[in-house]
Amino acid sequence: VIGDLIERMGKITAQLKRFARKSPLDLSAVPIGLPISNALFLIEPRLQKEGVTLDYDKPARPSYVFADANRLEQVLVNLFANALDAMTHSGLKQLTVMVRTDIDHATITVGDTGEGISQAAQAHLFEPFFTTKEQGKGLGLGLAISVGILREFGGTLKGVNRRGGGAEFIITLRTAAQEDVVETA
Repeated sequence: VIGDLIERMGKITAQLKRFARKSPLDLSAVPIGLPISNALFLIEPRLQKEGVTLDYDKPARPSYVFADANRLEQVLVNLFANALDAMTHSGLKQLTVMVRTDIDHATITVGDTGEGISQAAQAHLFEPFFTTKEQGKGLGLGLAISVGILREFGGTLKGVNRRGGGAEFIITLRTAAQEDVVETA
């Protein structure tokens, strides 16, 4: 048991070091599932603690996007954490992650079963220092930073209300052509 705990601590520490690293922008062909899996790994303890069900609709085949893997992971962790915060008082707690790709674009949709986005919040969603969280619970920088990161990749982020309740945030990124993929050993 102790050996397993030490191994898990090592994985978490490696993830946190990679997550916190401030490196220059490194756009390359990134397998879309990698930053998603890494971000889910980081929030897994919170999913379990808060009784949140994960519905991850993985891509049917390997897909690549132009991104900086570390920064895309940061965006995803922020979106996942926001979704969990939004479901604090929900009876049904389900985090949904869906990936869709076509020739030119890939979308990653992060959905929750929270209260959704109010009309007042919709207009200010991506403004720095705007937050709907109670005092001391958030700075209102996560979405503004996430939009900036995705813009650097040539991507977009939008937030909408889901049919049936809750909110979803949709990341759109350019897909990478097969010849752009750099295989690593």
